[in-house]
Amino acid sequence: MVRWRGDEAFQRIFHQQRFRDTPLSPVMVMGQAVGTVAFTALADHVRLDEFYLLPVHQGQVLGARILNQCLAITDARGKPTRLRYLNWNPVGSLYRCHEFAVIDEAETHFIRERQPSGASPAS
Repeated sequence: MVRWRGDEAFQRIFHQQRFRDTPLSPVMVMGQAVGTVAFTALADHVRLDEFYLLPVHQGQVLGARILNQCLAITDARGKPTRLRYLNWNPVGSLYRCHEFAVIDEAETHFIRERQPSGASPAS
């Protein structure tokens, strides 16, 4: 399994550019920022971007609650929700539990999609 390059300067520039180009919303718990989430509405789907929680909040109910709220928004639009995540990240179990199916796979990422609630998968 290939992981990100170890070049710290490359990583810093790469992530600064992504965060600059993505409209992030903070995830707040009791007045504290504990993560981020962003949506990008595209013609045929809504992309869930930059869904991160601080490690102390991972693996608990918070991620599922936030994801459920995000899916309620995308379901109301009647479009599929897509996301991508690093293929070694354990968050995949959360996405599988929420009916995201793998639609593509890259060397370092899985790309998953979930049909709107009540819709049947495209053939």
